[in-house]
Amino acid sequence: MLPKWMRLQSSPRAKTIPQHSVVIVSDDVASLDALEAALKENNYFVYSMRTVPEALLLLGTIPLPDAIICDFAKPKDAGKDFLDRARIRYGKRVLPPILFLMDEPEDEEAARLFGANDLLAKPFTNEALLNSINGMIANRAKPIAS
Repeated sequence: MLPKWMRLQSSPRAKTIPQHSVVIVSDDVASLDALEAALKENNYFVYSMRTVPEALLLLGTIPLPDAIICDFAKPKDAGKDFLDRARIRYGKRVLPPILFLMDEPEDEEAARLFGANDLLAKPFTNEALLNSINGMIANRAKPIAS
């Protein structure tokens, strides 16, 4: 059987071929499931990983995604490790827009430090998630201001 990330991730209800791909890296299973469901339902191709090592292996095997969503319990550690290595994999100037999910107000500092393009506080609505992802992809947004 293929690993989860290699299986077709579009929703069976989707009527068209997914137009955008999103990599989700989240150590919060509930958030990961909610993100996956919302994006698949809206015709995104989703790669989801629960750990930084899994996500780094994934990055070595897929083309550049249209966006990355990061959700870490310890964003200063796991987020830094993942994004530093992703920048090595794709190059700093090529890295797709990054959305950081925040559990705590302090997470905003880490997101700014790592060059996130947008922030979304948890709990989030599907509408807020889709507005953020769609906007980042459409604009290839610059990092959020410090």
